Amino acid sequence: MDPAETLPMLRRRFPRSSIAVVSMFDDDATIDRVMGYGADGYIAKSVRPDRMVAGLRALQKGEFVVLRSDQPSVQAIPAAPPVLTDRQVEVLTMLAQKQSNKQIARSLDLSHFTVRNHISHLLRAMGATTRSELADKARHAGIIA
Repeated sequence: MDPAETLPMLRRRFPRSSIAVVSMFDDDATIDRVMGYGADGYIAKSVRPDRMVAGLRALQKGEFVVLRSDQPSVQAIPAAPPVLTDRQVEVLTMLAQKQSNKQIARSLDLSHFTVRNHISHLLRAMGATTRSELADKARHAGIIA
């Protein structure tokens, strides 16, 4: 299946469903691409089964999930907080306030796909796998209050 065609079609046909992509690739470009096509989650096939189940459960709760390889170097928490744009900090702040992607998109006059891409980038940049973990890490790093 071609994700460029399949994911938008699935998103149109099942707008309330969570869509996860499980793949052997976990590079930034691939993750950005499938999240941009409408996936709510991205899970590398090399992820331990317990982490995969936890990620799928988070998806069921409406969270966005990016689970990369179980290799420690990929999952390491950055030593210093990443440099984020003002827009990314705005999205992160609203996410921490438990606003949905649609609410964030409306408030910032963005498409929900743009918000999804920002969140995907933030998850990777902060080494987080769920929205809740992302908010916690951002607070702990002093990026948001």
